Amino acid sequence: MREVADVMGRRAGKKIKVWAVPSGAARTAGAVAGRFMPLIKDLAAMFRWFETGRYVADPHRQEQLFGPVPTAEETLARYTEKLRTAQHR
Repeated sequence: MREVADVMGRRAGKKIKVWAVPSGAARTAGAVAGRFMPLIKDLAAMFRWFETGRYVADPHRQEQLFGPVPTAEETLARYTEKLRTAQHR
């Protein structure tokens, strides 16, 4: 996450701070908030899945279906630009 914040911060010309949230706290918050906000429940489930170590991306298949896979930096640059554009509207 620090690398992501560094890349986006350089592109945005700002320093972005990163805080770690212990997974137990995130699970507890997700369980409580998930009762009222389904998105939070989904995010908590996603993090539980990542923690299993079973998530493995297959960029070769993605490239076959959608064309060349962008680098992480290219993706972050696009996202940062979208945020910047949305902010100025």
